[in-house]
Amino acid sequence: MSGAPKKSLLSAALSGAPSSTTPAVPPTVGLSGLGSLEAFPCLLHAPDDGTALDALAGGIESMDLSKVHVVGSVPTNTVLPNGKQLADYPLDPYRRRGGKECLSSSYSVASPMGMADDKMGYMLSGSLTQHYNAVIGSLPRGLTSDERMRVRQSAPMSPAVGSLQQLPQDKVGARTIEGRKLRRSVLKGSVIAFVTAGYSGKRFIFEKAHELGVKAIVLDGPDSWAQLMQREGIIAKFCPIDFSNAEHVFENCSKAIRAASAELGGLDGITTFCEMAVPLVARLTEALGLPGNTPDAVDAARDKYMTRTCLAQAGLPTPR
Repeated sequence: MSGAPKKSLLSAALSGAPSSTTPAVPPTVGLSGLGSLEAFPCLLHAPDDGTALDALAGGIESMDLSKVHVVGSVPTNTVLPNGKQLADYPLDPYRRRGGKECLSSSYSVASPMGMADDKMGYMLSGSLTQHYNAVIGSLPRGLTSDERMRVRQSAPMSPAVGSLQQLPQDKVGARTIEGRKLRRSVLKGSVIAFVTAGYSGKRFIFEKAHELGVKAIVLDGPDSWAQLMQREGIIAKFCPIDFSNAEHVFENCSKAIRAASAELGGLDGITTFCEMAVPLVARLTEALGLPGNTPDAVDAARDKYMTRTCLAQAGLPTPR
C-alpha cells in the first residue's frame, strides 16, 4: 500500500501540519489543540486553562541568551590577577565516552628527566596523571575494626551531625518538601573537604554547594585553578598540597584538613571527584572518624582480581 509517509503527533505539531492519523481541526487555544497528549508527557498534567503554552512560548522568546550561563565542562578563566597561568584538566573532546582528564599541552614544561618519548612533558604539581600512581602505593594500611571504632568514639561530633540527630528521623528521610527543607537546613553551614577539584568545568558544583551553605575545603596542587574560588568566596579554604611528595601526602592532607576544619568550626565529610584519589579519601575519612568506604572495600573495588575473589567468597557469580 503506497502513499505519503505518516507523521507522528510530535512531528506534525512541530511542523505546523496536521497528523495523517487524525483529521485536520481548526487551531484551538490551550493544550487541547495538541490532540493526544501522550506524545507530550511533560504537558500531560499541565493545566488546560489556555495560558500554559502561551506562557512557555513567551518565556522562550523573551530569553536573552547572552546572559544565560550554560553549565558544562568548558574550562573557565584560570589566570591569576598577576597573569600567572594555573593548571587545569579539560576533558578530551576526542574521547567518545569522555571522562578522561587530559592536561593541556600549554601547561607542560621540559621534562627534568629528559625523556624524549614523553610527549606531554613534565606536568605541573597539580597534575593527577603524574602523581597518583605513586600516591596509591605509599598510602598506609587500613585500620582494624577495633581501631576504627576507637577513632570514631574519640572523634568530636560535628555541628551538622549534632543538629541532624535532634531532628525527627522519619521526617528527615521522607521524600517530601518538608523532608528536603530539613535536609537542607542540616547541610547549611556544614564543612566538607574535597581532595582535588577536578577540571574547572566542575566549578558549578562548588557554586551550588556555596549556594546551599556548604563551607568547602579544597585540597589540590599549588598551581590548581581552584585557588581562584577562594578569592571569589565560593569555597571557604584552598589548601595547596604537593602530591609529588608521595611518601608524606597522607600526612600532609590530614594535617591540612585538620587545620582548615578547626578554623571553620568542624568537619562533616571528605569526598573527591577523582577515582585515583578514592583510596586516599578512604584512609582520611577513617583516620578522622568520618563516615565513608573502608580502605579494604575501596582497594578491592579498584582491583579486578580482588573484586572477583570477594564475589566468589560471598557466593556471587563472577567471571572465571
